[in-house]
Amino acid sequence: MEDIDEIVREFLVESYENLDQLDRDLVELEENPGDRPLLSSVFRTIHTIKGTSGFLAFSRLERVTHAGENLLVELRDGRRQMDQVTTDVLLRTVDTVRLLLDAIERTGGEGDVDVDVVVEAIVAVQEGRTAAQAPPATATAPAAAESTADVPHPREAPADENAEPVAAAVAAVTAEHATEAPATAAPDKVPAIKQIVTRVPKDGAAASGPADGTPPGDAPAPVLPTPHVDPAAQRAADEALEAAAVQALAAAALADLSSGHEYQPTMAPAAAPLEEVGTLRGASESSVRIDVELLDRLMRQVGELVLVRNRLTRLAAESQDVDLTRSAQQLNLIASELQDGVMRTRMQPIENVWAKMPRVVRDLAATCGREVRLELVGGDTELDRSLLEAVKDPLTHLVRNAVDHGIEPPGERVAAGKPSHGTLELRAFHAGGQVVVEVRDDGRGIDPQKVAESAVRKGLRTPEQVAQLGQAEMLGLLFLPGFSTAAAVTNVSGRGVGMDVVRTRIEAVGGTVDVESTVGVGTSWRLRIPLTLAIMPSLSVECDGDVYAVPQVHVLELVALDDRAEQSVEHVHEAPVYRLRGELLPLVPLHDVLGLSDGEPAGSRPGVIVVVQADDNRFGLLVDRVLATEEIVVTPLAAQLKSVSTYAGTTVLGDGRVALILDMQSIAREAMPREHEHASVGHASAAVEEAHETEQLLVARIGEGRLVAMPLAGVARLEHVRSDEVETVGDREVVQYRGSILPLARVDSLVGATPEDRDELLLVVYERGSRSAALVVEDIVDIVEDHAEHSDIDAAGLVGSTVVHGRVTELLDLPAALLAADHDFESDDLLEGAA
Repeated sequence: MEDIDEIVREFLVESYENLDQLDRDLVELEENPGDRPLLSSVFRTIHTIKGTSGFLAFSRLERVTHAGENLLVELRDGRRQMDQVTTDVLLRTVDTVRLLLDAIERTGGEGDVDVDVVVEAIVAVQEGRTAAQAPPATATAPAAAESTADVPHPREAPADENAEPVAAAVAAVTAEHATEAPATAAPDKVPAIKQIVTRVPKDGAAASGPADGTPPGDAPAPVLPTPHVDPAAQRAADEALEAAAVQALAAAALADLSSGHEYQPTMAPAAAPLEEVGTLRGASESSVRIDVELLDRLMRQVGELVLVRNRLTRLAAESQDVDLTRSAQQLNLIASELQDGVMRTRMQPIENVWAKMPRVVRDLAATCGREVRLELVGGDTELDRSLLEAVKDPLTHLVRNAVDHGIEPPGERVAAGKPSHGTLELRAFHAGGQVVVEVRDDGRGIDPQKVAESAVRKGLRTPEQVAQLGQAEMLGLLFLPGFSTAAAVTNVSGRGVGMDVVRTRIEAVGGTVDVESTVGVGTSWRLRIPLTLAIMPSLSVECDGDVYAVPQVHVLELVALDDRAEQSVEHVHEAPVYRLRGELLPLVPLHDVLGLSDGEPAGSRPGVIVVVQADDNRFGLLVDRVLATEEIVVTPLAAQLKSVSTYAGTTVLGDGRVALILDMQSIAREAMPREHEHASVGHASAAVEEAHETEQLLVARIGEGRLVAMPLAGVARLEHVRSDEVETVGDREVVQYRGSILPLARVDSLVGATPEDRDELLLVVYERGSRSAALVVEDIVDIVEDHAEHSDIDAAGLVGSTVVHGRVTELLDLPAALLAADHDFESDDLLEGAA
């Protein structure tokens, strides 16, 4: 009985996989009805399920698959063309088969699933009627008998005198071993032997039908997955097809089944010649199914090994013992290879998640009145099995949203100059130690302004808050709970419970999600997901004497703050920021995040800025010091700490200390809106830009190492030109630039500094309207905020001085400098504002 239970379990696993493939194949077959290999693949899959269900005495499952097979025979024989109606009824067949399999998995039987409706719908399509015109179905038992009358049950199949030698020999063997059994009991093992042998054609022809032209759907031998068969007996059958060899084959198979050997079915390919059977069997034996719990347990043990390796590596480095160091290096190599091997067993291609997408898109497009072409790119990109399950629902939601909201109806697309069919692309690839999954459509796009207005209308944001947001930040409002731009609530979407759930689920596994959209062009959703959550590289940092781990996937760079840290950190709206290569980098002191603040302002003491990217925010995590980088094994938080969103888990470091893993997405959400809503990198809010635009200074170096600061307002660009490109017009220097003449003024000469001979000149170009003028400097030092008090200075070309980074910096008389380059700037508003 255990053998039968194992067969059923294997049948369920394999059938579920086949059904996922059927969904894709049927949708593709509808688009390419002339694809004969694809049609043959669909037929073989249904044929396999039908044959095995008959062997296992699942009568309803056998009945519905037999009806679907009859329809497929008409398609294969050219008596019918694949169209939408045919595809619909075949997909309904697949759905019904899935319901029956689910019932078998839950209860061990077929439950109360009604197959009469779908069988009658198939018959209606064959007869040229619609499903709605189909007469009421008859009772289940007679219908089943009628539908399967032309397919003898394996136990009832006689070995007539016209049967082929193999089939006749097997019939003789089955007659000797046949036993009486109730129809509902587990089937006898002997009939399987007949089907095992009859699936192998005598002449190597395809198993789709006999040579006499009888429709394949009426063939009496359903295809079964191939169990283990004795190789010697198989070779004998291959050589002569004699009865004695066939009996040996059957006896060997019977012995395998009765001795409790594992039954290992494989996907049923097209029947192959006997000389190819050995190859097929070898392929099936090269892979095995392993319990997921066993893999998880093995992964945990590898994690413990990684901890021991880290500890031993640290000890070897401290002891400086040559033998210990060599042994530690060997262990490191072996542990790394073992870790990689175990990780590969957990990795699965993302196309396993995409398997149902063609069916989802087809059905939803029909419901919403859309024409959608689905493109799948990068389906072989692999992801940890646990993460694969976590992203399945968010991806499905994004796909449904794209079809329902993104892609326009055909008429609207044609009116906009687009093809009538929209394109939805799913793309996956590896980048920066993560898997990136993109969902793109070429639909109507999302208007950020309308998103902001909707957020205000629903009370999710105030008009003042929205007025300070950039376009990207407006699109970020889509992830607010309860947000929706749908005009009406449908059974597909519009209730505002989707995108926040998508972000929550992706972030729960350490990933991020962001959106880009252009009105009239389309929308792109990008999911960034870690390769695995079991073992990850991390950066260990120290704060107030305790050690914390920062996942390296979020780390961009490290910036050291020296003894002059207080001068390096500025404040915008009382929030600490650091100017990194001309951009404001918001600072989040880890002391404040952990509630350990001692009241001292950020940057008042030396430390390290860990520049991180999380939750679409780039910011600097201010820590006391950085300790090391190492791979860590992630352990879930204890129940008492589950409510603390700052931490993502715990780990044991190489020195034996326990460290908490920081949840960078949570820190970004908690700290950034509160302290830095006006100082995000690269797109500071309009209020901050307006408040500081006239106070920003461009600091440049000129001759004799002197520093000169000039207003940043009005600077259009920086240009490099060769010294030999400078020409003289009257008493002024100029260069030819983009078809026009650009006048120059050398700052060295204006302030009385001795210039250095250089082959290349750096130009600071000021523009106003159609006029341009350039100031020649040696190098750009920094861009700073002019908060210091000015000291008046009576010198040519200068208006004062200030202190920048601890050095006296002269303030350039910009109006005089530009007038020296071009007299037409004399009445320009730029000079009035800069004077």
